[in-house]
Amino acid sequence: MLQFSVGWTWDKLIRKRFIDSLGLKFQSIRIHNDAFFTFAALLRAEKIAIIQDILVSKRRAVNSSVSSSSSANRYWKDLYLFIHAFDEYLISNNLKTQFEKSFNNLTLHLSMRMVSRVEGRSRLKLQKYLSKRVFPRYRLNERDVSYYYNKNEYEAMLRIINEYPSISMSLAKLVRHIKTHGIIATARQIMSRLLSAIRR
Repeated sequence: MLQFSVGWTWDKLIRKRFIDSLGLKFQSIRIHNDAFFTFAALLRAEKIAIIQDILVSKRRAVNSSVSSSSSANRYWKDLYLFIHAFDEYLISNNLKTQFEKSFNNLTLHLSMRMVSRVEGRSRLKLQKYLSKRVFPRYRLNERDVSYYYNKNEYEAMLRIINEYPSISMSLAKLVRHIKTHGIIATARQIMSRLLSAIRR
């Protein structure tokens, strides 16, 4: 249900009385601010019609756009403000069980799309966030490949888990750890984390 259409609003027409009846509003975030509104409306709609005619044109590659890579680098955490809020919405409206698989696949898809958009340090921070918080929170890393609609996205998730496991230490932390525990104990801990990551 969350895969047949993208989560933006600009190519959709929704009755105002329907929106008002659900109390739907855009989130106050910089990017993905329309995703909650759109997906909630799609899930709650009794009827949806799709028109194949081209009725709207969209300008692309505009640097000031919220969809630009510079916006993604600065505001990628907004995606997870949407995802976490939408998860709560599903739970509070007794929709989580029915749409959990679709929601988890959407979460993985949007996460992998965001990884492809951000650059440099932002990408490293995002990968760490995914590995430590997002994948475990929704148990995405515990599912079999058959659970996912897109095998490539599943494999990309595994690469992030394996390439960016929770083994890294900042230089300051590493120095502190060596001073406190000694170089041999520090080396053992790093090796232990490496082995744990490989086993996963």
